[in-house]
Amino acid sequence: MDSKSRLRRNDLENKLSPLKEKLISHPLYDSIKDEDSIIIFMENHVFSVWDFQSLLKSLQLQLTCIETPWHPTNDNEARRLINEIVLDEESGLNPQGGYSSHFELYREAMIDAGANISKIDELIFEIKKGSELKRIFNSLLPKNVLNFVEHTFENIDSKNLINLLSIFTYGREDVIPDMFSKLIKRFYEEDPKRWGKLNYYLNEHIQCDDIRHGPMAKNILENFCGEDNLKWSLAETAAINALNQRDLMWDNILKSIKISKESF
Repeated sequence: MDSKSRLRRNDLENKLSPLKEKLISHPLYDSIKDEDSIIIFMENHVFSVWDFQSLLKSLQLQLTCIETPWHPTNDNEARRLINEIVLDEESGLNPQGGYSSHFELYREAMIDAGANISKIDELIFEIKKGSELKRIFNSLLPKNVLNFVEHTFENIDSKNLINLLSIFTYGREDVIPDMFSKLIKRFYEEDPKRWGKLNYYLNEHIQCDDIRHGPMAKNILENFCGEDNLKWSLAETAAINALNQRDLMWDNILKSIKISKESF
């Protein structure tokens, strides 16, 4: 990597650090102390897990050739890295054997936990049927996640590669802190059958992001931005917007959990 491009990347990450710290210390996590709260979280968060897969596939469309007749794309390294990430995210190991996307694994974890999967299943059904996306979102998405998912697809539709890379790299890293993972681990130890898949999902996702996917995505973005100030500026704006959207979604889910507790 060029030293100047690495300095620009470090500068971007320093600017994003306060926003990421804000998310990691979000009061949402303090409110999730029981199984009912976790279920509310999962029933909203699953839509973020789903739209992440669409974001990833939009990058695969631009960085690799998935059409016929096939032709080699320009960036060999980006092609390799994005295909490796797709392999993990779309066809990772399932703890019960075989392979699953991270989305399918999360859905199975919801079933085991007793969460309601009807809305996410209906969304997938309507997509397979070819229904118009905006209508699906307006009729099926919980209000807590509507803006977040719409923001993701606005960027997918724009096909701006720098924005998509930046959102994927810095806006979609797992910002679930250790305290939440430890809580799930405690529930898992008490009831492995109910919470085993969610515990597995969290550990698998965090390891993929920290060890492989995060560094890979950063290298791709750095290669594309190089020393171009405009590209780095676009990447910064896109990352900030994505992190702010996540913060807003966390605020909305927190309100739902508080309302649920007040109703008892």
